[in-house]
Amino acid sequence: MVYAMCILWTVGSYFPWVQKENLFLVFAFGLTIGIGMAVLALIGFVISFGKTKIFGPDPYFDFVEEEDLDEET
Repeated sequence: MVYAMCILWTVGSYFPWVQKENLFLVFAFGLTIGIGMAVLALIGFVISFGKTKIFGPDPYFDFVEEEDLDEET
């Protein structure tokens, strides 16, 4: 992704007429949106991984029958 952004920037800086082309603008816009989504997903996965390492995995759900609830109380 970073290489693609560098290539777009280089092409846009050496050939100014390319900056006005719709296809160039679409690729530039799409790459920035894609990079932003990838960074947000990475942050979410890092937070989830950190939570799992600190607190452990989520516990499993055990189904409790309604009759068992009456016996315990």
